[in-house]
Amino acid sequence: MCKNGVVMTSNIRKLTLAYLASTAILVVSYFVTPAYLPVELQVYLDHQWDDEISIIEIVGACLVLVILLVHLFAAVGLIFVKGWARKAFLYSTFSLFMFLPFTGPAVDHAISYTIDGISVMIMGMIIGLLLFTDDYQQVALNKALKRIP
Repeated sequence: MCKNGVVMTSNIRKLTLAYLASTAILVVSYFVTPAYLPVELQVYLDHQWDDEISIIEIVGACLVLVILLVHLFAAVGLIFVKGWARKAFLYSTFSLFMFLPFTGPAVDHAISYTIDGISVMIMGMIIGLLLFTDDYQQVALNKALKRIP
């Protein structure tokens, strides 16, 4: 294995840490920034959840929650260079994107929207490195083989 594989894995780890940090900031911004929206949009957000929730929406929300947990564990696995984390991160990311057309309209403050764009951009860099380089799997395999006595 060449030194390039270790450098590539280090880049993936740094990007994953940046992704998790930006996602945490994004979640906080979703709770803080709606107060700074115009009144009409605040009213829309307040009445967004007034309708009855159907069983399909509950099942979909539970499924998304499971995929989000897998995504979170996969991101942590990428930081610790686990071999299973690559596929879990890729599959969970693509699974989450399949639900986007069914979420309906979204109202976000510009700050939240910008942070979301940064987070998606970082996720795209991670996906590119995981898909188009085999170095991550090689480093994870070598790391696993070193633990075997």
